[in-house]
Amino acid sequence: MGKPVMEQYNRAKYKCPLHKEKTASFTVYKETNSWYCFGCAKGGSIIDLVMAMENCDAGEAIKKLSALV
Repeated sequence: MGKPVMEQYNRAKYKCPLHKEKTASFTVYKETNSWYCFGCAKGGSIIDLVMAMENCDAGEAIKKLSALV
């Protein structure tokens, strides 16, 4: 995802990996380890993000994340 476009307190904004956009609307909340995209009106945990990005179920998302560790 690269560097955040903006960081402020316990959150960071990025361009959304789920759709193309000019203005960053994807917010990561560091304190709760969650995210929300105001452009997509979607959010959740890292597992939810992998499921959306990879079009897979929770079990497959966990396997993909485990492979990164």
